[in-house]
Amino acid sequence: MWSVLISLAMALLAAGQTSAPVATGVVTGRVVDAATGEPIPGAIVSLSRVQPSPGAGRTSAAVPAESAVLRSLTNQTNVNGAFEIAGVPSGRWRVQVLKDGYVAFGATSSHVIEVGGGVVRVRDVQIDRGGAIEGRVRDARGTPMVRVSVLAMQQLRNRDGTVQLTSGASGQTNDLGEFRVSGLAPGLYVVLAEPPTSFVNPFTGGSPTAAATSHVRTVYPGSFDVAQPSPVTVSRGGTTTGIDFSMLSVRSYQVFGVVVDTEGRPVGGAVVWLVQARPPLPAIVYQASPSALDGTFLVVNVPEGTYSAQAAIPLVTRNANGGISASVRGGRAGGPGSVEVVVWGANLEGLRLVATPP
Repeated sequence: MWSVLISLAMALLAAGQTSAPVATGVVTGRVVDAATGEPIPGAIVSLSRVQPSPGAGRTSAAVPAESAVLRSLTNQTNVNGAFEIAGVPSGRWRVQVLKDGYVAFGATSSHVIEVGGGVVRVRDVQIDRGGAIEGRVRDARGTPMVRVSVLAMQQLRNRDGTVQLTSGASGQTNDLGEFRVSGLAPGLYVVLAEPPTSFVNPFTGGSPTAAATSHVRTVYPGSFDVAQPSPVTVSRGGTTTGIDFSMLSVRSYQVFGVVVDTEGRPVGGAVVWLVQARPPLPAIVYQASPSALDGTFLVVNVPEGTYSAQAAIPLVTRNANGGISASVRGGRAGGPGSVEVVVWGANLEGLRLVATPP
């Protein structure tokens, strides 16, 4: 009898320990300009976990609760550059700051704080005003390219002498084909332009019109190959101008096929991608309209090359307001159910893809 009561008491004690609230604190501080010391209003300050707090993960019930907390650990600085973030669980946190025109702070910095309850005052966070790159993108005829994404990737040299590209910043051309990419740390940058993307609605479709040629990713000053760029120099707080170049165009083809399920039955409404991995750059993705009721699909304006083809069934959900949304998992090279295809010199027909479930 006593052993049963003792076991029950221990179980209740353990349950109480599991459900005990985690201590929280308040984090305050200021964001200032590294060069002038002036406060910076409107900067977005967030906290990211460095390591789990003591006891985190002991129960699965604690995970959703903490995930909800993490989403709220963000604040915007006021006119005095000050911020305050409340409800921060105990543990080690990295302070991160984003502000237009300034170099992003915190992704790799050692600005780490320890929170154990009470108020934690962070030493002034100094952020650098970034440099910028300005230029213009045209087509082969000199016509301004509108809504073209321009990406600047920093070129770094490793200790062994090899060169790598790291994530930088991006911008978009206006109606004159002009662009400005800001918030860049000093250094050398590879600049490239991406053709306008055509968003395909999972419900209604909307593929672009098939054409004999299409614009492709172009590396400044005008190359297909990221290994042969002309790096652009960016100085601290300065603007590098005159980065003008033309986008290249190539012959394009159409890819026809059918989407089926694991039983070989046609699948309508599936999303289809052709993905071309191009490290260290982002992958190039071509998307089809949702497959027809008989499972057939068409991907238009695909340049020659090797692709990872895949299809997926969207997950359709209804929100509290009655609206409908769709999410799809996929769109990366070598993803689930992918098939390698080669487009070369002619349209590709007869491609058969098995759709992955939502």
